[in-house]
Amino acid sequence: MTFDALEFRPEHYDQAKALAARFGFADSSSNECGRLLRTLLAQAKAGSIAEIGTGCGLGTAWLLSALRTDQTLYSVERDEARHRAVKALYENQQAQFIWGDWERLLDFAPFEFVFVDVGVAKDHGAKKVIDAVRLGGLIVLDDFTPHKYWPADWKGREDIRRARWLSNERLIATELLLTERSSAIVATKIK
Repeated sequence: MTFDALEFRPEHYDQAKALAARFGFADSSSNECGRLLRTLLAQAKAGSIAEIGTGCGLGTAWLLSALRTDQTLYSVERDEARHRAVKALYENQQAQFIWGDWERLLDFAPFEFVFVDVGVAKDHGAKKVIDAVRLGGLIVLDDFTPHKYWPADWKGREDIRRARWLSNERLIATELLLTERSSAIVATKIK
């Protein structure tokens, strides 16, 4: 029996995949990232959980699958049509869906756990994201490409995005390979 045959699929997984297909949205979280999110969130303390970039709700499905009754998920999406569709998909869940710029999510801080799936928050919003996390809280960022697979025009460039998170003095962070061609950064806020 293959691993895929044994693989857990969260509630609403198929509906979120169908929603992504309907919207032509190719940036949904991978199953590997989803399993990582689910595992790490299961260790988070009571409180608020954040998802920066709802997309079509696939990462949301994984997060909700580990959410406890003493936790609330806040998820923000800037595309209004996707926001409405995902909000309808997950009605009656322990989640609040916010439409607009990712920074609107900061009104619900502090967070115990933040999943950052929006480039601008990974780049120019790092300080704000870190400020929004409680001491000891976790931050997960996906969609990194291992250097070995960088396109030719990226080679030799400084990797500012990775450095911003992996060498930040307020974090203890590491990069985990999710697949041969994708990785995630997991960080704990220490100051």
